[in-house]
Order: sequence, then C-alpha cells, then structure tokens
Amino acid sequence: MLEAFMAKFGKGAAELEIALPKSTYHIGETVEGEVLIRGGKVRQEIEKVEVHFVKGQNELGIERSHTLGTITVSQSFSIEPKEEKTMSFQLRIPTETELPNTNTAYYITSKLHIDGAFNDYDKEYIHVKKNNCKNLI
Repeated sequence: MLEAFMAKFGKGAAELEIALPKSTYHIGETVEGEVLIRGGKVRQEIEKVEVHFVKGQNELGIERSHTLGTITVSQSFSIEPKEEKTMSFQLRIPTETELPNTNTAYYITSKLHIDGAFNDYDKEYIHVKKNNCKNLI
C-alpha cells in the first residue's frame, strides 16, 4: 500500500525513455522512434502516452518552449511491476520550422500520463537542418 502511495509521487513509478535512431533531422522529415515504458514497483493505470516536437528558446535568461507537433502514441492501458513495453511512433517535423540559432534548440519529449500521479517524461535534443529537396513527400 505504501508503494502505491509513493508511486503517485514518482518513487517506484513507471518510467519512460525515448529512443531515436539518429540525432539530426531535416525540416519536413519524419522522426521515427520508440518509447520504452518500464513498470515500477506497483501496477499502474496509464491514461495515455504522448510525443511532442518542441522548440525551446532562451531569451535574456528566460526559457520558453513552444510545442510544434503532438501525437498520441497509446491510449489507456495497465503496466505491471517491472513490465516493459515498447511503442513506435512517427512525428513529422513541420515544413514551417525555422532553422535554429544560438538561442534556439529543438527536442522530442515523451510524456506518460497517469491519473492522480506524477507524470514521467523524457527529452531528447535533436539537430534540425534545412532540407535541400524542393519537393517533400
């Protein structure tokens, strides 16, 4: 019972991690990756798993983030203690994406939504480059 209570605050709770095959992508390219979810010490009900493409900016010491794309990788499911689940995702980098500068960074985040509990997340920075192709499919 104590473990279930502690899991709501992140101790012994389910965790997730993003796995990307590379770190550099072009504007308009589709990021294909996986989200690995590891069960904690107790069974938990997961509401959903989301993946976001985010632009982070640091202006005058103030950090801001803007979500440029979101997909839901999975809807509600249960994860047992120590169980591992892998879910694939595809998320396209929008063609309107600006090239990064010294104050800008792009990253992919994943978020594990657990009702009434600490929501775990992971963040992987990526390099975004201009696409030299005129026609993106």
